[in-house]
Amino acid sequence: MRAMLLAAGQGSRMAPLTPRRPKPTLPLLDQPLLLRLVRSLAEQGVESVVVNAHTNAELLSECLRSAPIPVELSHEPVLRGSGGGILQARSYLERSSPFLVLNADMAIELDLDELLRAHAQGGALATLLLRDDPRNQQFGTIGYAENGGVCRITDWIDRGSEVGCGLFTGVHVMEPTIFEHLPERQAFGIVRDVYGPWLRERVPIATCLQSPRAAWWPIGCPAELLDANLLALAQLLEARGAAPDAVLAAKDARLEGELRGPAWVGEGAHIAPDACVGPWVVIGAGAQVQPGTRLERCLLLPDARPPSVATLERAIGFGEEVWVDA
Repeated sequence: MRAMLLAAGQGSRMAPLTPRRPKPTLPLLDQPLLLRLVRSLAEQGVESVVVNAHTNAELLSECLRSAPIPVELSHEPVLRGSGGGILQARSYLERSSPFLVLNADMAIELDLDELLRAHAQGGALATLLLRDDPRNQQFGTIGYAENGGVCRITDWIDRGSEVGCGLFTGVHVMEPTIFEHLPERQAFGIVRDVYGPWLRERVPIATCLQSPRAAWWPIGCPAELLDANLLALAQLLEARGAAPDAVLAAKDARLEGELRGPAWVGEGAHIAPDACVGPWVVIGAGAQVQPGTRLERCLLLPDARPPSVATLERAIGFGEEVWVDA
């Protein structure tokens, strides 16, 4: 099975972090989002992946050097939208029946077997992974009928007969024959410009509901990046059976200041004397916390060296700067 990761967005909501690096290369506990997704897919039997890229394609390639399966890049000199990006990768994807499409700016606990079973049972050209989530109203929902088919897309189109709804996670399963039904234009969105008209024309679109116990973290802005890292830290501590206030530190991390868990400290990171870090901090590999700094609920990206500050809460350090509105 093949998969496509949609990574060509401009990342404007993630500013000021994204001018230096594409959003999918930002880390979750020191692992790039994109690489984390590829590894998860490989563990579930996906054999190869294509990633679309607009700018900074070389940085995407660099973060995928250690990918466990082959990865190809589909370069888009001009942004083509989600649907146009899928269409551009047609020659790669249509050799897989079905194939998987995912947004690259998220972290997700994906049960691929369950999703593929739902797709086979639904008998549609496309199956959307939904979840019932407290954030439903924030993102808008997709409604489904008793047979699991899509009957409403947010407030755009409503065919009635709705028995439940969920937010769309950005994960699709598609049949290669879908390419015969895509618009013949350079740029278009897959939901608004394909699924919307299909629903009006009563073309079946299937759904699968993600387990409420499975995690899904959309990571579109600095606050979501910070929250996702702290949630991942809590989840890792629980999975390891560690104390809720444990410190997970690399062997070569230099911990000279005060450190209060829960905390993650990456390889080669340094917490200077007279610094007080935690609780709820993620210090990336090679990052440095300067003397006198107080951090709580903060994230330092790998190799960050922000200046000494009195106190920071809900902030992200990157390079030699600090983004304080997370």
